[in-house]
Amino acid sequence: MWNAKKLNVFVTLAYAFATSSCIAGAESAEPTAAELVRAVRESENWIHHVESFFLCAESKWTITPKGIAVKRAELKQHYSDAELAPNRFWDLKPRHEDFLEFAIERDRLYFLKEEPGRSRSLRIWDGKEVFSYVQDSISKRDHYYLGSRSKQIFENLFANISWLRSQPHSFWFDPRDVNERVKYYGYPEDFIVIGQQNYRGVDCYVLDWKPKEGLYAASDLSKRWYVGVKDRRLYGLATLRGGQVGVEHFTLCYREIASGCWFPMIQGYDIHDPDNEGKYYLRSHRDLKMLNVRINEKLPNELFRIELKDGVKVIDERSGQRITYIYKAPLVGKTLPALSGIKIDFSLQLARGNAVLFCFFDYEQRPLRNCIMQLAKRAEELNRKGVTLVAIQASKIDENTLNEWAKKYKIPFAIGMIKGNEEKTKFNWGVKSLPWLILTDKEHVVTAEGFSVNKLNEKIEH
Repeated sequence: MWNAKKLNVFVTLAYAFATSSCIAGAESAEPTAAELVRAVRESENWIHHVESFFLCAESKWTITPKGIAVKRAELKQHYSDAELAPNRFWDLKPRHEDFLEFAIERDRLYFLKEEPGRSRSLRIWDGKEVFSYVQDSISKRDHYYLGSRSKQIFENLFANISWLRSQPHSFWFDPRDVNERVKYYGYPEDFIVIGQQNYRGVDCYVLDWKPKEGLYAASDLSKRWYVGVKDRRLYGLATLRGGQVGVEHFTLCYREIASGCWFPMIQGYDIHDPDNEGKYYLRSHRDLKMLNVRINEKLPNELFRIELKDGVKVIDERSGQRITYIYKAPLVGKTLPALSGIKIDFSLQLARGNAVLFCFFDYEQRPLRNCIMQLAKRAEELNRKGVTLVAIQASKIDENTLNEWAKKYKIPFAIGMIKGNEEKTKFNWGVKSLPWLILTDKEHVVTAEGFSVNKLNEKIEH
């Protein structure tokens, strides 16, 4: 009987110990904050291993009544009520939509953003040069930009969506020191789990991170993450000031677009602003819906081309200096424009059977006068090669002054001057900067334009 009692006590203690061990084991199975942070960041890193990435999305903006009222009050300090039209100031529109599309390859980039009724922005890097085209529907002012560095207009490309915000990323078109910048996003060991919450329909762990003192200008700033309990993916990321939400991004409805590559098909964010009492209110909300996301597909060459249109302003920085001009399709392969608007003692009939080299210059600029004098020294050589030289002063100056200078330095070829509308004449001839050289063949069809004097022999022999 005594042994039976001892056995019952032993069994009871063993059961109690086993039960407590299971509970302790279950508790220890809960992930740490550092493990959750690492899992989230690892879930994003497939973007660095794909050959191409294409995204197409539409979004809807909602501006709250209070947000509109505050913005209107700000604008009234500079504009009258009659000028505060929502079609002019979009922060006064309760709702508007936009369309977003971008593509990345190993050496090419494409970005398109359309805001119907407001603007259209197209940017391309074709592997060598940057091209962008901005159409402003409100001001009716369009312009192209041409450059030589992709980073100039593709920095923060992914800032247009809410994904990829858990850590710094470095891409070939936007290189960054991620090891140095990670401190602004938080080291995994510095996060804490403060609980669990159903966040926008997803059961999530809630994590907090407080930056070290002095890391940000605002001492009361912190970050809050919402990480899926089941899949360890990031569903929400909020920036708080003094415990109040400033900006909150959400990334929902993850879809596996390729093996191991999960992407949130629903995204967006809320923007909160402080009022006069320092309390934050919802100013605006954006919903982003992914229409198409593809990876590792060969993208069409047409996607990375822009057809420039005549008559549109161009800002050209490809040479390292900023040049502004009105675009004119290249003259190469075309016959020369008429000499109307140019006063000159010359006609193409005089150069029958010869190639012709036109040089647009400005007498009032010393380097450009020197260009004409360089050509003058080579006039005899060029004539032997069957090339007739012609110089055209690109702006109106005193005609006698120009003629006296040409006579003094014995310029051995015809020099004329634009007499009509300067901008129209330069546009017709495709003059983008000075000096501007145009070379024809013997039939007076343009073979080269916009080259430097030291490339002349190469162009003649080509």
